[in-house]
Amino acid sequence: MGHESKAKHRWETPSLILLGGLVGLFAAVMHNFYAAFRDAIPEGNPFVHVVSGVVIYVLTGALVLGLISTIRNWLMQDR
Repeated sequence: MGHESKAKHRWETPSLILLGGLVGLFAAVMHNFYAAFRDAIPEGNPFVHVVSGVVIYVLTGALVLGLISTIRNWLMQDR
């Protein structure tokens, strides 16, 4: 029918890693707000709880979107 796919270009993995980190940061902030409103922050040092959660969420978001971009680019390289 003459319709060509516009998805032939490669995704920019570094940009998606940054986007994943930002999404993870947003999720970590929302998680910490929810824990604070629920009064579920541990009694020990709250700084450790907050920072460790932020680091885990940011790294996970960056890793997931980076892997998705890498796998997608790898699958589309022959097309």
